[in-house]
Amino acid sequence: MHYFIEKIYINRYLDWLLAFLIVSSSEIGINSLFIYIAALFFIFINKTYIDKSSLKCIIPLAAVVFIGFINISGINYYVFKDIFYFTKPIIIFITGSIFCSKYKDILKINKNFIYFSLFIVLIAFYRYVFLVGFKFSEIIENKNIKYHGNLIMVYSLIFILFLNFKFSILTKVFMLFSLLFFPFISLSRTIVLNLLIFIFLILIIEKISLKKIVSVLILVFFIFYGLIYLNKYEGIKYIINEIIPNQNYYSIASNYTNWRGYETYIGYDKYRSYKSLEKYLMGGGLGTIVDVNFIWFEGEGFVLDYIPIFHNGYIYLLLKTGIIGLFCYIAFFIYIAYKGLRILKKEIRFEQQFFLGLIITSIFNTFVISGLYNKTACDGTILLMGLYFRYINNKLKLWQNN
Repeated sequence: MHYFIEKIYINRYLDWLLAFLIVSSSEIGINSLFIYIAALFFIFINKTYIDKSSLKCIIPLAAVVFIGFINISGINYYVFKDIFYFTKPIIIFITGSIFCSKYKDILKINKNFIYFSLFIVLIAFYRYVFLVGFKFSEIIENKNIKYHGNLIMVYSLIFILFLNFKFSILTKVFMLFSLLFFPFISLSRTIVLNLLIFIFLILIIEKISLKKIVSVLILVFFIFYGLIYLNKYEGIKYIINEIIPNQNYYSIASNYTNWRGYETYIGYDKYRSYKSLEKYLMGGGLGTIVDVNFIWFEGEGFVLDYIPIFHNGYIYLLLKTGIIGLFCYIAFFIYIAYKGLRILKKEIRFEQQFFLGLIITSIFNTFVISGLYNKTACDGTILLMGLYFRYINNKLKLWQNN
């Protein structure tokens, strides 16, 4: 009996360790392939917890993978890389669904994600103090090396603001300031914009006292505009020019400044160059890469002369899986939104609002950071999406049956 209880606790700790690794891999330096394999193993040993509703959800994403195989020109490293990126959302979504089935207390689950976020902030603070030494200019120079945007911070802030945890006011204030420290040092515009989307979405749907959010809005305002004007970080100041494609790509310097827009421009240009209807509909296949048209040296000895993965996830899908693949990706969001929001219930109002926020921000994030196909930043999003879908769907089924 003692052995059985001990085994349950060990399995529980291992489960939550996996959840932590999924949401924090970029900060703690764990290889995402290792987490991918660990999640597959988790699904295999917990396969009895998988439900049909969650499996139906991933059909559009599985279709994207299938379409990507149709026009493969040959097996190479980039094909395997695309297989990883295209299948990872499926694996993590199912992992989230299983978590919901095994650990049904949604409030406790949310609290654990807050603790995960605070631990990630602690890691970031350590790097900030001991590796950078409070020099903000060095944070800007090393932004892509030492810090990453992690959307789990956004979700934890929302949990603290709108859920009734038994934290003291002082504890809540400490948590809020700690979590807002991360977007400041990571210079992540995506975190700031996602937070604003969530807050305004909840405000529009439900009447909530402004006292709960005014401090966060003020802090977000100062962080966002402080980064623009005080620190002269032009990547934020010219965010629109950076991501929207135009015709002003006349030099390497210009292309570098507006890199994401340039990516989109040459990616769409390659898609338009396809000669057959089949490729228009189903893309060039997994492993398709795009010539940068110049050689770019980044870091120590790293040369970029082609693009295998795009910041703009819609171009990424269009290029490799065509219009049909892009439609399947959008169909995934439409389907889970319909299943999760088909009946609005007061008892799960926050859960449905939060789930809708995950969907809307994911659609937006696909435009700027590849969305579900981002290397690590959106893994926590997908995990919570699978978890919340299962939770809401179970509740709706229960009410319908009664």
